[in-house]
Amino acid sequence: MRITNNMISAQLIHDMNVNLERLSKLQTQAATAKKFKSASDDPQSARSALTLRTSLESAQAYLNTAETTDEWMTATETAMAQMENLAGKAIDLALKGISDGNDGNRPLLGAEVNGLLQQALETANTQHQGEYIFAGYKTKTQPFALQTGTPPAPDTIIYNGDAGLIQRTLGTGNTVTANIDGDVTFTPLLTAFITARDALNNDDPIAVQAAVTGLQTALADEMQARSLNGLRQRQVRTAQTRLEDTQTFLTKQLDKAENADMVETVTLLRQQENTYQTVLEVSRRALEMVSLFDVLG
Repeated sequence: MRITNNMISAQLIHDMNVNLERLSKLQTQAATAKKFKSASDDPQSARSALTLRTSLESAQAYLNTAETTDEWMTATETAMAQMENLAGKAIDLALKGISDGNDGNRPLLGAEVNGLLQQALETANTQHQGEYIFAGYKTKTQPFALQTGTPPAPDTIIYNGDAGLIQRTLGTGNTVTANIDGDVTFTPLLTAFITARDALNNDDPIAVQAAVTGLQTALADEMQARSLNGLRQRQVRTAQTRLEDTQTFLTKQLDKAENADMVETVTLLRQQENTYQTVLEVSRRALEMVSLFDVLG
């Protein structure tokens, strides 16, 4: 095949354009610190970056859930610890009421237990960010109320929540129950407060003795529920740590996929600048020769 001067000129121009395009791409990378400006510049890196961003968004969503769940469980822990403290004080007062030395003074102890009962009701109605944490699904409804009985009927505890268990997803295949069943956990304990108060008010040491047993039993059940909340919170915090580690890993991978290695980029840019200048010089001489051949031809 005969190679014409026009073919030589076209090839030289093509080579210059190819090198100019490479130079332009490296200049853009150096200026933006990014491997690509659009997906077409580097489809493989662009696809990888998109996948990593999607994974990061998913990890962040799970992490947000874990953080809010941890805060909810911390509020639960605080309330249950307070409830145990109040119950312990009520037991101490009731134990004093068993002694014959407190004959006639039991109603005074009963008044103190009544004060503890009111505090316990407030604790059972604890809110976190405007939601009742012991109301099941009915987080906007105050769960516990004291209904005054008509003598000889005692006061009773009314539960207005439900038994709903709030499930939170912390990752694929990883769910946790965020709340404690308020009715099962607190209604017996609050009722035991009432029983102890009334026994003391009635100056009845035998009834007070039975009330102490009731308080202790209900408190033990509450403590088990608190332990369960603690176990679940550890699960949440383990998930938080794992998600944070995942985020760190994905962020590093995304940086590799999107961001240019500036040391390497600058080195390649300088090399390409030299290459381009060489191509320009070679092309200039070649085109001069082609022009000379045209004149001589």
